[in-house]
Amino acid sequence: MLSLKWLKVGIREKKIISDEIICINKESNFEALVALTAGFLYDSFKDEEIEGGIVSVVGCIEVYNHIFIRHHIIKKWHETVAIWLTNDMFVDLIPERYSGLLAYNYFL
Repeated sequence: MLSLKWLKVGIREKKIISDEIICINKESNFEALVALTAGFLYDSFKDEEIEGGIVSVVGCIEVYNHIFIRHHIIKKWHETVAIWLTNDMFVDLIPERYSGLLAYNYFL
């Protein structure tokens, strides 16, 4: 899924494709609610995540992708608390260029 911006040029409108936002499911609002009940902010980092230097720049698109991944993992854990989550369970869902966000130091 790509975030799109629109520019009006005279009468015509043109699409501008900006940075890529990952889309790993269609239940992002529910996942955000589950993360909120687990003590995570639904739309931003916790202080520990900022201090840990999880992303290169706070406020960039990478932050939102990290949050989407975090919420998805928390929801998956919430569904199956008796099963140990592994990195392999999520590798196919996340674009390769964001695989660094799935490192054991950050999530699993």
